Amino acid sequence: MVHAARLRQILRWAHIGEAAFLGTYIYSPLHADPLWTDIARFGVFPLAALSGVWMWQQARIGRALRGNRRAPVMQS
Repeated sequence: MVHAARLRQILRWAHIGEAAFLGTYIYSPLHADPLWTDIARFGVFPLAALSGVWMWQQARIGRALRGNRRAPVMQS
């Protein structure tokens, strides 16, 4: 099992790599090639979104995967 801090570090670097690919794709002639467009659209962009949501909600996702759910706090 990967420690939470190590998982966050892996996700952070993956997210940075995905962002670098998307930035390169947008600002280079690659956006004219249909293969690179499909890779960015159906591969890299969803991975960047998932890794971002995972880092944002890491504690909640971890609790859900472990099954240790606490009762939600009601806000007034």
